[in-house]
Amino acid sequence: MRMAAFVATLVLATTGAHAASPPCAQLRIIVPFSPGGATDVAARIIVEPLGAALKKLIVVENRAGATGNIGTAIVAKSAPDGCTYVMNTAAILTYQWAFASLGYDPNKDLAAVGGVGRSPSLILTGAKSTATDLAGLVRLSKATPEGLSYATAGRGLMPHLAVEELARTTGAKFVPVFYKGAPDFMGDLMTGRVTFGSTAAANSMPLVREGKLKALAVM
Repeated sequence: MRMAAFVATLVLATTGAHAASPPCAQLRIIVPFSPGGATDVAARIIVEPLGAALKKLIVVENRAGATGNIGTAIVAKSAPDGCTYVMNTAAILTYQWAFASLGYDPNKDLAAVGGVGRSPSLILTGAKSTATDLAGLVRLSKATPEGLSYATAGRGLMPHLAVEELARTTGAKFVPVFYKGAPDFMGDLMTGRVTFGSTAAANSMPLVREGKLKALAVM
């Protein structure tokens, strides 16, 4: 399969991308996903060194929902003064095709500042699942009339698109269940409320190492 990667990118309202020194004492980084997820962790890792380099106080604010569009729209509509940023994933490039209406134009209202981190995506099941690989997961889906439910942190994100590509190429029947962020579905994944999940490795490897989740594939 093609690589489906989580890529954290720092983005801000267009004009501010060219501001040499933002006119505010405090910068705000909006994370449009749930606390504890890979994007949130990436933002909090860079806060201290970035704040020291810019000589600014930086505050991280979570505004989850609508596959990151709620928080992203806040930044797109903010004053273009370089004071408000959004930490998003590479999936922002797909939003104009994934959603009928965004309320902003990602090509005109936002400007990328730079990449921050990268993580491969994983296909995961609960530790007690009978599936041991992707082939088994595909077979199980074809034997299940209603298909297999899978958890994802939002429509259009790379882990979601990767599973849809898997379904398209294999004929498997997978039914997405959308959550505000990966931390929100880990409990359902461990208990089997959803059959499997797709998320950045950064979100799930601690639970895999503890034996609470089982990784079937790296994408």
